Amino acid sequence: AMKGDRSRFLDAGMDGYIAKPVQPKELLSIIEQTVPKPQAAREHQPKPALQEIIDWKRALAAVDGDSELVHELLRIFASGAPAILEKLRAGVEQKNAAAIEHGAHALKGSMSNFGAEDAVQASLRLETIARNGNLEHAAEGFEQLEREVQRLLDAIETLESEVTG
Repeated sequence: AMKGDRSRFLDAGMDGYIAKPVQPKELLSIIEQTVPKPQAAREHQPKPALQEIIDWKRALAAVDGDSELVHELLRIFASGAPAILEKLRAGVEQKNAAAIEHGAHALKGSMSNFGAEDAVQASLRLETIARNGNLEHAAEGFEQLEREVQRLLDAIETLESEVTG
């Protein structure tokens, strides 16, 4: 490197300067000084009221801390859950234990990724009712699940509007 290169490049607007031969420790130090550190996952965390519904730590743990991926998964769930609920409703009306068990199981798996424990428990209850084949309480189990899923969908909508708004 020529004498004065560093100040000339920095004066020209460069964020950092390193001369050859590049030393790994020096390169890492320059990178740490010039590249902004990623925002903590808290940036897009739900407010405390929503954390009763969505367990943010659990959701992050499921995707190695990638908060953007959590948001994407929440959006995918929100777009697909209503159709699953409709199939479940039809299964309950038709007293189709296999359809009820399948739908409840699918919702349970998705919601467990977000730690939506109340909704997961409602789903498990309905799945168990269907698996046992006694559908006497399937309608009330479905209503409870539907309420919990709606609560989760409302929380997702609120969270997403906070992020984008």
